[in-house]
Amino acid sequence: EVKRKADEEAGMVPDVTPSLVFQQKFQNAQNNHTYIYCQDFVDDSKSFELMMYKDVLGSRGVTLQVPSLCSGGDYTITKALEELTASLEGIGSVRLLGRRVGGLVAALYASKHPEQVNKLFLVEPAFALLESEESLFGGPEAVVEWKRSGTTSFEEQDVSYQFMEDAKLHSAFPYVTMPAYVVHGVDDVLLPIENSVTWVRASSVEMRGGTRLDAQYNIETDDIGERRLLEVSTGHGIEGAFKLVHIKLLDYWGLTGPGVTTPEADLEQTVSSQFARDHSLHFEEVEIDQLVKKSDELDADKDES
Repeated sequence: EVKRKADEEAGMVPDVTPSLVFQQKFQNAQNNHTYIYCQDFVDDSKSFELMMYKDVLGSRGVTLQVPSLCSGGDYTITKALEELTASLEGIGSVRLLGRRVGGLVAALYASKHPEQVNKLFLVEPAFALLESEESLFGGPEAVVEWKRSGTTSFEEQDVSYQFMEDAKLHSAFPYVTMPAYVVHGVDDVLLPIENSVTWVRASSVEMRGGTRLDAQYNIETDDIGERRLLEVSTGHGIEGAFKLVHIKLLDYWGLTGPGVTTPEADLEQTVSSQFARDHSLHFEEVEIDQLVKKSDELDADKDES
């Protein structure tokens, strides 16, 4: 306050106050983008996780749209991309949120539409999906039976083996140029975190490639946006980290809003991950049990104010 008054007397008051900058950032995030959720390969339109995403974005005046990515029957990545493309035709800037295979679909769409996709937020994305076939679907014997019968069950929904055959047609690690934030559980046994690490690390390699032009899209690689990985240790899946993920989602998309703070230093501890020791990566490793109390205190402070 003393410094502010001294600046006023010296005629050094800035034209735009920090709070106004914060408000402008919030309004830009709120009004200038369409927010899209890319569903997993099994229907999760009624999942608790999706309802939570809708609620947390709705609290900031943002509608999370959920286009159907499998209206024609058996799910494949090709069908999902076709339906997503049709749903987003004519729409301006979009921000994509995707989980598991939906995260892979979001990245694949972004690789083909770099001029439309502003940012990605991916939760446990299914990069290198073919390598996770056995862990996802019950082991080698179950996969053999799946190939023989043509159909298996996943989370009480039928899945055709055409899903895996079609996955061979798509990049395991899509090349994208826009910023991306990835959340992955260290103890994820279905989709290993190592694949997310590989994808995040690729941006550093590509950016160091200088002015090489991408052959397909004619985009200079030094225009590649930053990729970040939030490495979460919960002991019981990503579900235990929902509150933290929601805070990160709002903060990354500039939707925390005027007067709402996210004290990063209090909510997490940035450490040197075993995966990042030899690479210039942005890793955040979080122990959830230490964050719940702090996050609850943050909510209580907001309620009091």
